[in-house]
Amino acid sequence: VEVATPANNSTDCTGGAITAAAGTSTITYSGGEVAGGATCTIDVDVTGTTPGSHVNLSGDLTSDSGNSGAATDTLTVEPANPFTTITGRRYADTRIGGTTFDGLFQGAGPRTAGSTYEVTIAGRGPVPADAIGAIINVTSTGSSPPPGFFTVFACGALPTASALNYVASVDVANEVFAKLSPAGSVCVYTFSQSDILIDVVGYVEADDTIKLLTAARLAESREGAPTVDGIMAGFGRTTAGSTTTVQITGRAGVPAAIHAAIVNVAAVDPTADSFLTVFPCGALPTASSINYTDGVNRANELIAEVNVDGEICVYTDTDIDFIVDVVGYVEVGSALVSNGPSRFTDTRPGATTVDGLNEGDGPLAPGSTYEIQISGRDGVPADATTVVANVAAVDPVAAGFFTVTACVTPTPNSSSLNYTTGVNGANELVVPLSATGKICVFTSAETDLLVDVVGYVENPAA
Repeated sequence: VEVATPANNSTDCTGGAITAAAGTSTITYSGGEVAGGATCTIDVDVTGTTPGSHVNLSGDLTSDSGNSGAATDTLTVEPANPFTTITGRRYADTRIGGTTFDGLFQGAGPRTAGSTYEVTIAGRGPVPADAIGAIINVTSTGSSPPPGFFTVFACGALPTASALNYVASVDVANEVFAKLSPAGSVCVYTFSQSDILIDVVGYVEADDTIKLLTAARLAESREGAPTVDGIMAGFGRTTAGSTTTVQITGRAGVPAAIHAAIVNVAAVDPTADSFLTVFPCGALPTASSINYTDGVNRANELIAEVNVDGEICVYTDTDIDFIVDVVGYVEVGSALVSNGPSRFTDTRPGATTVDGLNEGDGPLAPGSTYEIQISGRDGVPADATTVVANVAAVDPVAAGFFTVTACVTPTPNSSSLNYTTGVNGANELVVPLSATGKICVFTSAETDLLVDVVGYVENPAA
């Protein structure tokens, strides 16, 4: 907080901390004086927040009492911005004939096995040149054998981590928080030959409360496989109906006090069609984080609330191997609030949701758009600006995709989730809400739809 004073004051700048309550507070600085035209910095202790919280302070303290140095003004204390969302735009499409919004990074052809593709993100379209991270939906399409994976990273050294797992000729997408290189680019390593699509739906700036890390492996059940620190390495395949606890804080650069972790979780070598659920331990919620199919590896990046000990829990409905890679975290005091997972939509006949809305409506018709009220339900405030939700396609009758938006028209040229005939799949998405607090899901083929809400962004102006 800067204190500006008029001319003719001395050079002293003391006064210690001022206490301000969350919300709008009138506070008074009455410490030492400041040289004419200069500023000084004072501490403001914000009551009603957790120690270490990141908050935004707006307003200033302007001296209005001559040479006394005293100043009285209004100071607004708000939750800090986690990130900025934008309407999805295509930033890369390697398919022959593929197009992007600005003609860059298009039509380069399939990426060869073992290659790395670098795409500039910062400084294009609405993403500022000084962005340090981006929220991207990355898609593998037209891939060749063998089964493979993408690693999305800030260029430089290739980390031991995967952002998306794919099998030959099956289109699949995953929305990820991607740390950008100093040049503002993101790199995608592909294990097997594949075309790559990148749709950008948001970005992260240096003072935001989403903090992105170099991806690091924190849990790996497969025998002999390593983790970043040797903890939870090769602990063995889980049993059906079991829950595994994974320590997040205090590892791989994650501090002891966080609100939530950003993790990429992969289901590996499943032997049946089923699901796993990531939650902050305690009672198991009615929700799924990954829907997987017999013999097909599947990954999903999640904003996962941690418990008081800095842990997450992974429930596996069937026996399965799984991997957890941490890519970032959410600071305490962020405007991003975790409140789930909680089921807001299930179109399957006889299915239920948390409040009886958007349930049992039947499969979505090809080319249709399904509207879902988010704000005002199950703790999501009426003025929430953004939702974080896990969106799943269940029993699709043909290959297709979802585009999830703030009910904008026309529907953007981007995909939020790609699905294949008979294969259930999920993707966790960050989606701006419409003026009435809704999201819309466009589907290109017939399928049932599940939506589990895991968080929202508060309106700082509230």
